[in-house]
Amino acid sequence: SIFDLGGGGGRRQARPQRGSDLRMNLKVTLAEAFEGCQRDIELTSDVTCPSCEGRMTLDPDGFQNCGNCKGTGQLHQAVRTPFGQLTQVAPCGACQGRGRTLKKPCNECSGRGAVNKKRKLQVKVPAGIDTGKLIRMPGEGAPGSLGGPPGDLYLAIDVEEHEKIERRADDLVIKQTIKFTEAALGGTVQ
Repeated sequence: SIFDLGGGGGRRQARPQRGSDLRMNLKVTLAEAFEGCQRDIELTSDVTCPSCEGRMTLDPDGFQNCGNCKGTGQLHQAVRTPFGQLTQVAPCGACQGRGRTLKKPCNECSGRGAVNKKRKLQVKVPAGIDTGKLIRMPGEGAPGSLGGPPGDLYLAIDVEEHEKIERRADDLVIKQTIKFTEAALGGTVQ
């Protein structure tokens, strides 16, 4: 008997997919964390190709059916077992399961759908932020595939230690040396 493991056959059509989220560390001073601030950050990362808009080709006929899987995106392999013959289904390695291969790549990105670019972003750091918190920047992550939307950029906050002030949750603690008379009688210190 023949058993089909892995679901139905049929054609798998490659669709646009959302890009991956990226994570980056951002150091801020204690004063910046206390008051909040605007920071300019510079990063180099992939962005969606402006020429093909991430579709990898400018030509509507820039793709062809994969010759290895005949456009299905899947390979079927018969395996003999003591219980009979089984059919295993796996994604096609030649087209990465897309069912089509690129025949006319975009000139600007060489068919990647993305280009590497240095860019500056302005970040608003909210007042009271603490180490370990994340700031989300929608749409600033890795570009999507086949024209899909980009992912998000997450900035992991690291508040630098201050030489005189210590932060304990939402409290600020300052260690101050005072004279014995000020401790006994009271007084004012800067």
